[in-house]
Amino acid sequence: MSLPKVLVESYKAICECELVKNKDASQENINVFKTLLNNAQKATSKYLEYRYIIKSMYLNNPNNFMRYISNKHNKVEPLILWTESKRIIHAFDLYNMVHLIWNKGEQQYEVIPYKVKPKRAHKADKEQVDYTDDNIYSSLVEEHDDDTPKTDNVEVSTNTEEVFKDAPKKRWADME
Repeated sequence: MSLPKVLVESYKAICECELVKNKDASQENINVFKTLLNNAQKATSKYLEYRYIIKSMYLNNPNNFMRYISNKHNKVEPLILWTESKRIIHAFDLYNMVHLIWNKGEQQYEVIPYKVKPKRAHKADKEQVDYTDDNIYSSLVEEHDDDTPKTDNVEVSTNTEEVFKDAPKKRWADME
């Protein structure tokens, strides 16, 4: 069985488009890429059967399938267009340039320019506390007017018998 002509032609055209070749992510180049990618997704019954078989093989063992089609001696590289969007992005090295989203209703890809999300500020970045020398003590301990550290008046007992004398005595058998 040979690969469908439309699939092979679309793959070759995608390899030569400006988005893939020169990494130019202009809206015009993204639209060209989208058109070429969607041309490979023909909706005729014959192509749908082929695509279903290829997709099943891919989903059964993705890593070995990708290893097989990426071998240039097998001459089946265009099958990448019938796998998942993340594999297509990886095959054409389009990370941080575009997002591919499969539209199930139209059976076509949506190609969206990549937008960088703002980084979340860490708590340490927000609160820049100088923990050097005297600042350590003064920033961690509240001080009174008389410069003595604030402490609670708590009596600490080192005698364990005194601490546990009012505690109810339970045996292990009673705890079940």
